[in-house]
Amino acid sequence: MTCAECGLDFSPSPGRRFVAKVLSIPATGSGWQRRVFWGGAILVGALSLYLLALGPILRFYGVRPSSGWDRLPAAVRIIWGPLDHLPIPAPLATILRGYNGWWMRAGSEKADFVRHMAEIEGSIRVGMLASDVIHALGEPLLWQTNADGVFADYWFQPPTGSFDVLTNGLKITFSNGVVVGKAPNTVLSNGRRND
Repeated sequence: MTCAECGLDFSPSPGRRFVAKVLSIPATGSGWQRRVFWGGAILVGALSLYLLALGPILRFYGVRPSSGWDRLPAAVRIIWGPLDHLPIPAPLATILRGYNGWWMRAGSEKADFVRHMAEIEGSIRVGMLASDVIHALGEPLLWQTNADGVFADYWFQPPTGSFDVLTNGLKITFSNGVVVGKAPNTVLSNGRRND
């Protein structure tokens, strides 16, 4: 393209023609890269949802570390059962266990148990009939007798987890069919009784 009056050439320079040609070439291979990227992103997203969805489900069904899987419906156990066999790296598995424990209120389970034991101990009073104690707590784990009276040992399953000393039962003394004394049964962190 030239000027009609002076004859000056206005056509694009060879450099501009090369840049225009390069920009007009369609990118080759970008379609499969984009599909691989989005496929991987969807796979990672689905796996993340699978891993993270278990916590809210555990909370919904009231699962605690001590009750475990048996509180979940069979369909839920089938869906999340493979999670036990997935090769999850140790640091991620630790984080995932902590996350699920948070949903299960693992930290509060011990506090709930301690509060429950205090309620049980407070409900047993001196002078209470043995039949009322059995009605309230059920049959004791162990009956013992000696010249001083009859003793009933009650033990309750503590939550899983670490503790130094945990009261998890009562030793109730009866005489003539009424409560004359009570003492807490405790367990030390090594699992031994502290009678």
